[in-house]
Amino acid sequence: MEEFPVLASPRLPEGDEAGNAGGVRIAAVVLGLATLGQAPLQCGGEPDYSLRQHETPGEALYGLAEQFKAEGDEAAWRKTLERLIERYPNSRFAARAKLDLQKAAGEPGPGQDEPVEEAP
Repeated sequence: MEEFPVLASPRLPEGDEAGNAGGVRIAAVVLGLATLGQAPLQCGGEPDYSLRQHETPGEALYGLAEQFKAEGDEAAWRKTLERLIERYPNSRFAARAKLDLQKAAGEPGPGQDEPVEEAP
């Protein structure tokens, strides 16, 4: 049977070495903080959608709805937009879908005035 060498446990610094070990730790912490200080920070701005390589599910559904509309399939267009709003309510395309459905129904959208009835 083969014997394995016994590994020695790490020794704690003694005497002059103990003071030096504390200085090394402090230098490592300072270096680490300086490195983090140079790291780019995340910003809360809107992402640049032109840099994306993949479309979102909401974007794909909206594009599909636009295809249905171009082909003249009004029922599929409406159903796809409704599915988009139901499934991805926080998508920016859900907001567009709501506006499109409102326009199709003749309802005023945001920023549009209600139709005014003329007085007799």
